[in-house]
Amino acid sequence: MFRLTLTLSGEVVERFEFDQDHVVIGRGQDADARIDNLGVSRAHAEIRQEGPVYRISDLRSNNGTYIDGRRIQTHNLNDGDEITIGKFVLVFTAPQREQEIETSLGHPGEEEEPVGGTGQTMIMDNSLNIMQRSKGNRVKGYLLLPKRGERRDSFFLDKSVCVVGKGKAAHIRIGGWFIKPKHTVILRDEMGYVLLAIGKTLVNGERIEEKRLDDGDLVSVGGNNFQFMVGRPVL
Repeated sequence: MFRLTLTLSGEVVERFEFDQDHVVIGRGQDADARIDNLGVSRAHAEIRQEGPVYRISDLRSNNGTYIDGRRIQTHNLNDGDEITIGKFVLVFTAPQREQEIETSLGHPGEEEEPVGGTGQTMIMDNSLNIMQRSKGNRVKGYLLLPKRGERRDSFFLDKSVCVVGKGKAAHIRIGGWFIKPKHTVILRDEMGYVLLAIGKTLVNGERIEEKRLDDGDLVSVGGNNFQFMVGRPVL
């Protein structure tokens, strides 16, 4: 099961939950996730489950489908991805995610009324495309986590703040006698990621207090070794 949370201007409009492996997003009456607005094509995009992967594809829509500001034809979805269709944003919540997203998105509001009644898709003005391209300029990055046997998981840095520590509020929880509840913080900005050390933290073997991360940097927090990588983790 996965969830799509439909928002408009930061306000939740509707929530969809699906346990099927094929979902159509669009304005048409038979769409599984229906968005009744003329900026949305009747069959705008689809999500298909292929094994553990959820893949979204644009269905030759007039106004395009965007992921985190980048126009796509197909894209493997990650938890928390923002799918922009017209003026609306659909937040994708993967099945394994436990924390609800309502607190950061506000409360349900009324959906925008469709403009006109011709049944045709209204072409969005160029300012929306410019805004989406601007959002897409953000550098994407992730951390390769410490190995567990032969397995090495990754953590996608898709939020503005990521906390590493042993506290309950930490996004990446690690143990250790000298580990603080909030030991290391990684901040995301328009240029990339900045690491701030609250407790002892090494980057490429040197103790630091603050450093802008570069692709391939090795981060050590209390003997836990992470590697920062630019881009998205491979599923």
